[in-house]
Amino acid sequence: MTIDQKLVDAYQAQEISLVDFIGEILIEPEETDHSFSWGSCQYNTACDMFELMDRLQRNGYDPFEVLKIDDFDRPTPDVTDVVEKFTTSVSKHIEECYPEEKYQEIREERLGQLEKVRLETTTLNSVFESARNNSWDLWTISLTLCEWLYGKEYEDYLNEAIEKSPGVGPVLNVLVQSQNYVVGAVCYRLYVDGLVTDPHTTYNGFDT
Repeated sequence: MTIDQKLVDAYQAQEISLVDFIGEILIEPEETDHSFSWGSCQYNTACDMFELMDRLQRNGYDPFEVLKIDDFDRPTPDVTDVVEKFTTSVSKHIEECYPEEKYQEIREERLGQLEKVRLETTTLNSVFESARNNSWDLWTISLTLCEWLYGKEYEDYLNEAIEKSPGVGPVLNVLVQSQNYVVGAVCYRLYVDGLVTDPHTTYNGFDT
């Protein structure tokens, strides 16, 4: 789909909301459902945000500029440091949840899997896979990595600059989903920074 410049101008002039901007770009009249998904419906709007930014990029726009989230001086990500923080955190969790005298086999298996994560120091693909296998949700892992890579200030900046995402279901679900646009933007940032190489596989299948 080619993105109409008038639509971009209308969004930047605050004539339409982010929700409507996403709807105009992602949902064509003949479509009745998304052709992309990250699994649980609770992540739909995060996936929407990612897809919006990707389509803007493929149409020659700078998505961060269009969404007015380009005015932040991010530090250079240190993947090695982040992988070490993640594996240390998960190792501690495994050791606490699986005492060696009772769960030696599963404990050793899971700790062995973490050693493989430590070996990948150029991307975060294995970190996301390990987080998914250890029952993290996408909200927690993406925002934790955002803080470790770019600082808590970057997440605060995105929360201030990006509209709240609509949510569905019980009140607590709606509350958690309200940050989905920020999560989608973080996931896209990790992708364009080369830290995630296969996004729709990497971000798919997380618990909620």
